Amino acid sequence: MTNISEPSGWQVRGSAAENYERYLVPALFASWVPDLLDAAGVRDGHRVLDVACGTGIVARGAAGRVGANGRVVGLDINDGMLETAKAADVGGVVEWKDGDASEIPFGDGDFDAVLCQQGLQFVPDPVRAAGEMGRVVGDGPVVVSVWSPLHENVVWDRFADALGRHAGAGAAEIMRSPFQLSDPDRLREVFTRAGFSAVDLASRTHPARFASAEAMVREEQSSSPLAEPVGALDSEAWGALVEDVATILAEHSGEEGISFPMHSQIVTARR
Repeated sequence: MTNISEPSGWQVRGSAAENYERYLVPALFASWVPDLLDAAGVRDGHRVLDVACGTGIVARGAAGRVGANGRVVGLDINDGMLETAKAADVGGVVEWKDGDASEIPFGDGDFDAVLCQQGLQFVPDPVRAAGEMGRVVGDGPVVVSVWSPLHENVVWDRFADALGRHAGAGAAEIMRSPFQLSDPDRLREVFTRAGFSAVDLASRTHPARFASAEAMVREEQSSSPLAEPVGALDSEAWGALVEDVATILAEHSGEEGISFPMHSQIVTARR
């Protein structure tokens, strides 16, 4: 049996959460929101839960679809992310809740759809978390996105290698951690073991965009746990890292900056 427990975490604090919203959400996450909402069939009047909501880009998108007759809740265990989500929620259209994906603080069948964008891979017990999502949605859909394997997301694999060369193995491990649940068979097993009878995996691709190689390094550093290992570099080592990353990104550079494909799997599961 595949071991599917204890993935490593990705937690940010303080200004890192604000930088995550400012930089990484538009660069990496915003373009995927319609894919999740469409897969879940979110519409007017729906009750929607966004698990591991981060700074709330999916929850805010859902709120735009469910309207005044619906309900959207964003759930996250990270206080810094939730504070930033509340600040970005102009008009207060989303309910923000501090809570653990492994013990979702809602009743059976309280929601019509449950969404989770790039969060399941960081939960210590993904099977339990998937089961909790299924419990609170009843016979509705659970839609989860998880990055495709690193051999498909080659730029990130090479970026992790560069981090390892200049900032150490720990930095490379941090960069690879978002891809730890990327194997399709392992991902399907998570939902099967969590009690889902229908599990569909679909591959989707959207571009990642950064102004430059330097911007990519700086924004990843300021918005993630890379702050410590990359922030510890002296100016010479930091410059060497940026130069290395610029070489990696050369074929993806143009007049409007850096753009390269990111591949993700969208899981749609029902009990």
